[in-house]
Amino acid sequence: TLTLNVVWTYIAAACFVLIYKWAKQKWNVRCIIPPAYCVLMSIVLLIINADYLCFGFLFIIFAYLMHNHWIKWIPMCLCLLFVSFFYDYQFWGLLTIPLLWLYNQKADALKIGRILYYFYPLHLLLIGVIQYVVNLW
Repeated sequence: TLTLNVVWTYIAAACFVLIYKWAKQKWNVRCIIPPAYCVLMSIVLLIINADYLCFGFLFIIFAYLMHNHWIKWIPMCLCLLFVSFFYDYQFWGLLTIPLLWLYNQKADALKIGRILYYFYPLHLLLIGVIQYVVNLW
């Protein structure tokens, strides 16, 4: 089946952040627009079969909203664990939580510099080469 890659999930989450900041600045209170967008986008991502369905989107939104409220991460972790029984790849989202805890909203907080800029395309290249070699056999 044809699926949309994770970039669409990131775009949807980035749009949520923009809407959330705009609503907070305009009314300085919580309003219905960001939650409505969140529900609507989750449904759309499920329908169009985007990567990680709506779970990646919701994880990003939750991480953005709860960054300084670490005790509230416990229900999120439990939900991810529950969902992982139905969608195997959701379990791996739990492994990102320690990295998110280390993030302090400063550039290069993890002291890894440009390593990630090179790692992502190189690991995809390596996976592609392995797949090509395996398909030859």
